[in-house]
Amino acid sequence: MNKWKKWFARPAAAVLCTGVLALALSAVPALTLWLGDAGLLAQPHARTQKAGALALTGEDMYLTRVLKKYSRRGSLSGYQRAGTSPDSMYYVEPDGLLFHVEELASAGVLPEEWAAYFMDQIGLSTYQSEDSLGFVNYISYGRRDENLGYYIIGVTVESQSQKVVGLWGTAEEWAGLPEPDAPAVLAAYKTYLGMDSLADWAGPEGTKYAENGLYSASAGLLLACQSGFYVAYPDYTFEAGGDQQRMYFSLSAASVEESTVRGWQEYQRSFGAGAFRQADADTARLQEEQPEEEAMG
Repeated sequence: MNKWKKWFARPAAAVLCTGVLALALSAVPALTLWLGDAGLLAQPHARTQKAGALALTGEDMYLTRVLKKYSRRGSLSGYQRAGTSPDSMYYVEPDGLLFHVEELASAGVLPEEWAAYFMDQIGLSTYQSEDSLGFVNYISYGRRDENLGYYIIGVTVESQSQKVVGLWGTAEEWAGLPEPDAPAVLAAYKTYLGMDSLADWAGPEGTKYAENGLYSASAGLLLACQSGFYVAYPDYTFEAGGDQQRMYFSLSAASVEESTVRGWQEYQRSFGAGAFRQADADTARLQEEQPEEEAMG
């Protein structure tokens, strides 16, 4: 990318250049096409920029549109999924993963103690993969002799916006990290994703996300923050033995239809709040050996 394209890609520069581009439109039509992507990420759709336009919806924002497509990836023709374990990924230096951890910490999304722990633990056992929609997975393990050690963190990043849309991090139980304040984390996460302009964010009452989630019906987007404990193994092949109780912290942004939320609410009305807890316990028993899958869909 040359220096002029970098300059135009800045949001402030794009605003300042609007009048100039309008005058140049007839003389340099190709320039308009070239500049089209500059304001794409997390910006209002053109129809919302008119005076008196209606409130923003999910269709007006790039990230919500691509997450909606991602939620339907299983039915997309030709979709190629990204690997989520070291034998289906490729080794990378940890810089890319560390960048996203630092960015989440700076935005107040990652609690200070958790961020410091991740920064200290992320090492050279870092792997990356990318699916055909441009979602990038990072995972990092600690080292234990010649084997991979305990799973430290997994992150999923939407490559064009460079926003983290999934995170699963773990720590030793004795590390004493505090339980994240879900409402504070979610408020910061909403801002980090550029979604403050949506006015209908609220905890989805009558679902298991009522206290640790935020839902926008207009965006069809669910943000969730969860933490707890699980049984971990020091090597993803389970050959090394020595299981360990570990803490986890997870964060996600997912496209969820309003009809799905209503279905959850109806389920709880029919079977009681305990039904979700039992379903979660059953799921945890099946998934405790591969926690990284939680972050990576």
